[in-house]
Amino acid sequence: MPTKKFLDLSEDKKKAFIDAAIMEFERQSFNEASIFNIAHNAGVSRTGVYYYFTNKQDIYEYLLSLIRDDFVKSLEQADKMDIFDLFMKYFEYMAAYKGKREEKFIRQSYNNIKLVEVNTLDISIQKLDMDKVEEIIDLSNLKYDNSEILKVISLMGFSFVSKLLIEYFSNKITYDVAKERCELFFECLKNGFTRQK
Repeated sequence: MPTKKFLDLSEDKKKAFIDAAIMEFERQSFNEASIFNIAHNAGVSRTGVYYYFTNKQDIYEYLLSLIRDDFVKSLEQADKMDIFDLFMKYFEYMAAYKGKREEKFIRQSYNNIKLVEVNTLDISIQKLDMDKVEEIIDLSNLKYDNSEILKVISLMGFSFVSKLLIEYFSNKITYDVAKERCELFFECLKNGFTRQK
């Protein structure tokens, strides 16, 4: 996360840095992104970047946290929802970036995700503290009252949404197809996959 020195910058300088970082991370994969390019495009020295952030991962996670925080803020006026409704809201919110200025960054962020690695699901509520999650969602309909179960459900849900968003942003499927698949998956997850006897 950013240092106090970054937070104390003027809004114009912060915006210039954020824009430069987004431009670099949308241009290429995380591994290929360059601190030097971010510094150059932001108009600061390479060493100056380290006054603001620990490393490249720190910058990247900060950019993702801005999107995640905006998503959470968009839910503040909504009624409490179950976790499956939250997944759908997340899908709709992220899909809405298509055609917007941030689309390339979002698309590249999803391309950076390795779905088998939990820690790379950065654009998700997994990084929120549980108190914030419980303010947003109603967990009373879940059979299990266990934070580990919630993590498993979240991993499955956000992995599936991420897969659909990757396909949607790369124009492999339409929004309607992605949404339909999303709804079907969460209906199955919510109600189970086996017939009740």
